[in-house]
Amino acid sequence: ALGWESYAARAAVMIGASILMCITACYGYRGMYWVSVVSTPLIIALACWVVSRSLDEVGGFSGLTSIAPTTTMTVTLAITTVVGTFVSAGTQAPNWTRFARSGSQAAWACIIGFLLGNGMMILFGAIGAITFGEGDFVLVLYNLGLVGWGLILLFGNLWKSNADTAYAFGVAGAEMFRHPRKAPFIIGGCVIGTVLALVGVHNHLVDYLSLLGTFIPPLGGVLIGDFLCRWRQGIPEGHTPPLVHWRHLAVYAFAAFLAWLSGELAIGIPPLIGIVVAIALTMVLQRRGAVSANGSLAA
Repeated sequence: ALGWESYAARAAVMIGASILMCITACYGYRGMYWVSVVSTPLIIALACWVVSRSLDEVGGFSGLTSIAPTTTMTVTLAITTVVGTFVSAGTQAPNWTRFARSGSQAAWACIIGFLLGNGMMILFGAIGAITFGEGDFVLVLYNLGLVGWGLILLFGNLWKSNADTAYAFGVAGAEMFRHPRKAPFIIGGCVIGTVLALVGVHNHLVDYLSLLGTFIPPLGGVLIGDFLCRWRQGIPEGHTPPLVHWRHLAVYAFAAFLAWLSGELAIGIPPLIGIVVAIALTMVLQRRGAVSANGSLAA
């Protein structure tokens, strides 16, 4: 929009934006909260406005449904891609919902955010893509001549999402290495993400979402299965988890392989296969382990 065509200019924007997102994540939950308070209403308002303009362009819903698509995507790939848009955040949700005042508030926040919020954005994006032939809201606004609003949407959306992800990366790193501070891991994660951006990872977005939709659901399945077997009453006082839970790691690897194989062979829906297999196998092995432990104790 501003005529900055050189790689150096694009790289400077990527690095500068990454630094801002990293600083926000280092401030923790409070920093992410204020970014979300400002950006989320703006994103929703702009998305609704683009949908309204899109429907005006094609003559309402009847005109929208009469447009014939020029490209196709299999149902399996479509589901995997959609799952990929939110599944990573789904496994990170406990990093944020732990700040809720009650369990019901945490549950409702996830239901509204993932089902309603993410579903609305996918629907709005589809309407914009059908109308203007462009799946990126920012470029739709650019094509409408609304460069300033497009920049606000771009930075607001990415700043919110990337700061949340950087924070979750920092929490995971601090937990994994039993380090008292998240900041070093947040900075390290931002460096990795910035390098990926600089080498053009955004040119493979659909492939990346497909990978997330395949390999992240089994991780969620392990978490769900483990929760149902062991943690429904909460984590016991003073419990120290092992550094690596090899049985869960093996379950994840096996379920992820089956999910990937189902996609390669075009059999079933990869994310569904991955999460169901992971839940079932985690629960089976956990209960067998409990039975074996009780038998040894009785003996």
